[in-house]
Amino acid sequence: MKKIFLLSILLMCTLCTFSRHIKGGFFNYRYLGPGTANTSYIKYKITLTVYMDCDATGAQIDPTVNFTIFSGTSSTQVDNILVKQTSSFLLQKIYDDPCITGDQAICYYRIVTYELASVELPASANGYTISYQRCCRIENMDNIANSGTIGNTYTIKIPGTASPVPDAIKNSSPEFPVNDTAVICENSFFRYPFSASDPDKDSLSYSFCNSFSGGTATEPAPAIADAPPYNTVPYFASYSGSNPLGTKVTINPVTGLISGIAPPITNTGEYAVTVCVSEYRKGVYIGETRKELHIRVRDCSATKAFLNPIPTSCDGFTVNFSNNATNPSGTNYFWDFGEAASGINNTSSLATPTHNYLDTGVYLLKLRVDIGGLCADSTTTQVKVYPGFFPGFKSNAPLCKGFPVQFTDTTNAKFGSVTGWHWDFGNLATTTDTSAAKNPSYIYADSGTYQVRLIVGSTLGCIDTVQSTIQIRNTPAISIIPRDTLICFIDTLQIKTNNTGTFQWSPNYNINNVASANPLVSPDVPTTYFLTFTDPTGCIGKDSVFVDVIRSVNVNAGNDTIICKTDGMLIGTTGNALHYTWSPSTYLSSDTAKHPFANPLVPAITYHVVGNVGKCSSADDITIRTLPYPPAKAGNDTTVCYGRSVQLKATGGVSYQWSPATFLNATNIPNPIAVNPTNTTQYIVAVTDVTGCPKPAYDTVILNVDPLVVANAGPPDTTSVLGEPLIFNATGGIAYEWTPSTWLSNTNTANPTALPEENITYYLKVTSEAGCSDTDSIHVKLYKVPPSFYVPTAFTPNNDQNNDVLKPILLGMRTLNYFRVYNRWGKLMFATSQKGQGWDGTFKGNPQDPGTYVWMAEGATFQNNVIKRKGYVVLLR
Repeated sequence: MKKIFLLSILLMCTLCTFSRHIKGGFFNYRYLGPGTANTSYIKYKITLTVYMDCDATGAQIDPTVNFTIFSGTSSTQVDNILVKQTSSFLLQKIYDDPCITGDQAICYYRIVTYELASVELPASANGYTISYQRCCRIENMDNIANSGTIGNTYTIKIPGTASPVPDAIKNSSPEFPVNDTAVICENSFFRYPFSASDPDKDSLSYSFCNSFSGGTATEPAPAIADAPPYNTVPYFASYSGSNPLGTKVTINPVTGLISGIAPPITNTGEYAVTVCVSEYRKGVYIGETRKELHIRVRDCSATKAFLNPIPTSCDGFTVNFSNNATNPSGTNYFWDFGEAASGINNTSSLATPTHNYLDTGVYLLKLRVDIGGLCADSTTTQVKVYPGFFPGFKSNAPLCKGFPVQFTDTTNAKFGSVTGWHWDFGNLATTTDTSAAKNPSYIYADSGTYQVRLIVGSTLGCIDTVQSTIQIRNTPAISIIPRDTLICFIDTLQIKTNNTGTFQWSPNYNINNVASANPLVSPDVPTTYFLTFTDPTGCIGKDSVFVDVIRSVNVNAGNDTIICKTDGMLIGTTGNALHYTWSPSTYLSSDTAKHPFANPLVPAITYHVVGNVGKCSSADDITIRTLPYPPAKAGNDTTVCYGRSVQLKATGGVSYQWSPATFLNATNIPNPIAVNPTNTTQYIVAVTDVTGCPKPAYDTVILNVDPLVVANAGPPDTTSVLGEPLIFNATGGIAYEWTPSTWLSNTNTANPTALPEENITYYLKVTSEAGCSDTDSIHVKLYKVPPSFYVPTAFTPNNDQNNDVLKPILLGMRTLNYFRVYNRWGKLMFATSQKGQGWDGTFKGNPQDPGTYVWMAEGATFQNNVIKRKGYVVLLR
């Protein structure tokens, strides 16, 4: 299995070296005379020129290739000849083109030629086809799909004796020069020569043609080429063999010059272009020679003057101009608008100028571009100015399906006359919805919205498009007011329409005029009136209105009720009335709604409602009484010290419910105790009464918990020397009280100064802003010695918890600047500036040998006197 896997890798790597480097090529042949040994044979020289990627190396450049020869265009193979490589060189530019931006002094192709110096073929009626196949092209080309897996076929046909041209077998094919270093800039105008020369002076005609595929990724260099005919490469949808660079690029059939606007760079900017050269002798076709080349479009711009034909200016005398070729920055422009009568306004140096012509007419526009006087180019075109062209149309309305819609052209031309109409009636269901008549009609089979478009021109070249949306209905739109309605049996109702046309109502029952647009009806039983309507164009529509009839009106405002004050209620009125009127309107959301919302703020109110249908009516009353909510009070917000209990007090009802239950000893009493709360809590109490509103009222109280007060007088034990001040630094609150006051500078500050004369213990009380307090103490041991460092003369670092660390004892010293220990060779073993730290007898984790060591120390007293000391210490183990 490992051997197979290794073989697969080697095979893939071999294929990598053979693929994705071919960028074009072509065959040509030259007649050398009759055969050497047999004069019935014809002798030819056949040359293959292959274009490759400049970086092609190694196995990508075949030392030999096979020319496969077929009889005519058939699959009959005549020979397969191994041909050696004769030359290989790079095709490149040495200097940049100053008229094009970017770097063009690059390598374009590696050119490899294979020359069959002489081959003798028997004279044949059908001639011969010579072919060579190779894979693969470069990846991600812009006009060939999956180009990295697509190969190439280069082929040429030698005519036979059956050709209508005498001595066609003695023909030599056209020859292409290898000079393909033209620079093409994307979206810019360009020219690229594909011209060839013919040794026999025959006439040549050029055209774009299909590129052929051949060879595969699995067999990149077939020993024998496939027989004709050959498959076309898979072009992307917007490209083809006849449009290899898009629709804006053409080839001159006489000169072979390719020109136009270059396509954009989508992937690599590489496009496969094949040009077929048809050879004619005295007007008779001899044969065809093909050249394929991958042309690279670059991100650059070239200095070029290029003007598309400018359409006639039909809407004014002002014309905007621009050069349709993208030029480099720094390009100079000179425009001549062709109107000498305008004087100094006849020219411009702007890139995109605007010119106001003084009169109608045809003017010759000229454009010249250059860069600093170099790279100049110029062009001309005609400008036609004939303003006053106003396209338009109208249609008859209303519009119904199945009836002819008449369209009338309303276009007006001040100069020339209107001519040439093209109507598109917007019916997407058919392709026959067009007309060239001036005033056509069209029948829409279905209702819907249609976009009608008219393209109209004039005899002076004006052309414009106008469009409008029309609505085709199933029937004419009818507006009946009111829609289905209700009346009382004693009422008369007028039905109204907003249409023009003829009307026919049915049934003829209690209606004053069945042909009226606005009849009066007075049915005494429920009746549906039907309308048949015909508009002025003949469209017919139908509609109806239902008139319900009642004998009496019933209204019920609902039962009297009691609500809590400020709650409000929706009055659930029932009845068959159409209209309602409430009085008084006080506290009501609406005095005409069937179900108004009432929110009375008085103890009681009675509302009177009248409901009617036409002349019939009915009335009713409803009384709403309000009861106040209990006067709930949760008490005032309060603050308690951390961990101390406090009692809450609520009033206003007979039952209580507190939430949340956190810290509370009970939740259903008015005065629960918050036991040792540790954080601030908002409590809500629901208060219920039995004499007023049955709903609970709510109130809130915030219990603020003052943070825990922690008194800190400093280290519990400290030392001092006689005569040296000792400064305390207490923390924990905002108020401080020291006792006793003996030898203290101030008993009510956080940092008093002490000058003790004996050992003494001071007690500290710290109080917070909320009045919470805590206590602490500090014991001062007094030494009646001068302020200094006191260091033992020996220590035993043996981990017996007794004299294991060497550290200085600071008496009367405010700071320790440093404490250092050195061995007898002066090497630093330990250093610190932190009080209480010392040396454990090790260096970098290794225990040091017993012996004598030197220590040095420096610090400042409480009176800021600097003291330095040094001494010896013995390390014992």
